[in-house]
Amino acid sequence: MSGEYKDLPKPNADQRRLFLKAGCPFCTKLAVFIASAGIQSKVKPIFDCPPVREYVSRVNDGRCTFPALEIEEGRVMLETQDIITFLCSEHNIDPKTLWVSHYFEEGLLRSYSALFGFLIDTKGGYPQAKEWFEENGDVINHPCPPKGAAEIL
Repeated sequence: MSGEYKDLPKPNADQRRLFLKAGCPFCTKLAVFIASAGIQSKVKPIFDCPPVREYVSRVNDGRCTFPALEIEEGRVMLETQDIITFLCSEHNIDPKTLWVSHYFEEGLLRSYSALFGFLIDTKGGYPQAKEWFEENGDVINHPCPPKGAAEIL
């Protein structure tokens, strides 16, 4: 990869590109849903790196958030629940049957949200809580993906 968004890995004909950020709880929620639904082969995971951020920003009026699902080239869908709803419709999935996804959302994700809320309260707001995460990155080490990689093979 040359480091340009034009060189990002392409999906197979029956896949959509899914842009993810390691350590993001909403990306993890989506990954758990995809695995629970058994549709891993329908997405091509591409991980956060400068070319990914450039592409997602370029096709989203300068805004880059994760996860992002490419609906068609040049058009991405944001918001985890919107992506889940879209994939359920596209693949005829009843999310109520996905107990593992529900287990994650009602357990670990809820606990994470409460802890992050506590951090926001104790640090004085969202920007300060985000800064705490950046300053304490060694506490929250994300082994996947390798730094600068767009794709894990």
